[in-house]
Amino acid sequence: MLGKLYGLGVGPGDPELITVKAIRILEKTEYLCYPVAKEDGQSVAHEIVSKAIDKEFRLLKLHMPMTLDYELLEPKWQKAAEEIAEILKEGKDAAFITLGDTAFFSTFIYLVRKIRNILPELEIEMVPGITAPSAIAAEAVLPLVLRDEKLLIVPAIRDMADVRHAIEESENVVLFKIGSIFKEIYQVLKDNGLENNAIVASRLGFDDGFITKDLESLLDRDRLDYLSTMIIKKNGLE
Repeated sequence: MLGKLYGLGVGPGDPELITVKAIRILEKTEYLCYPVAKEDGQSVAHEIVSKAIDKEFRLLKLHMPMTLDYELLEPKWQKAAEEIAEILKEGKDAAFITLGDTAFFSTFIYLVRKIRNILPELEIEMVPGITAPSAIAAEAVLPLVLRDEKLLIVPAIRDMADVRHAIEESENVVLFKIGSIFKEIYQVLKDNGLENNAIVASRLGFDDGFITKDLESLLDRDRLDYLSTMIIKKNGLE
C-alpha cells in the first residue's frame, strides 16, 4: 500500500501563521521533504516548521536551483519525484513543505506532475497556506482590494516591461521577488507619481523582517532580500 503525499503551505514566515491542519499533518508524518536552492543550502520553509513544531523528522532535502531555465529544472524535478516516490512505495507518508501557499508560485505542483507519472494511483492532499500579500496586508491593516477593484500579481524577476505595464494598468499590484530590482521599480513608481502609494515588506515574520511605506529609505541598500514583496495601491494606502 502506498503512503500519502501531502503538500503543505507553511505561510510567509511567522510560525504562528501555519494552519492547524498543516500542524496536525506534520505531527503524524514521518518524512519531511523540502527544496533548497543550493545543494548545501538551507530551507526557509524548514526553518518555519522547526519553530512551529518540536519533532525529529526524517528529512529529504531536494536540490531545486533558483532559475527559470526549464531544461535545467526538469531533471531536478524528476529526480526529486523519484526520491519521494521511493518513500511512498514503502507505505510511508511524506509532507512536502513550501513557503506561502502550495498553489502560489510553488515547486510542489511541478513535483505532483512528475510523481503522478510514476505513481498514478497515489493519493495527494494539498493544504493551503497564508500568502505573503495576505500577511503584509494584515500587518499594515490594509485591504488588498475593495469593491470592484482588480488585483494583479506579478513576479518581478521576469521583465521590467511587465512590471511597468502592471503598475500603469491596474489599481492594485503585488510584485514578488523585488530584491534585485527595487531601485528600478521605485523609479517607475516616481515616474507615475506613485512613490507614496506602495508598501514593501521583507522577510516579514522573521526576526530580521520589516515592513515600510517609506520606500525612499530603502534606496541606500545594495539590494533587498529575495523574500521581499511590494504592494501598490493607486487609490491610496489609507
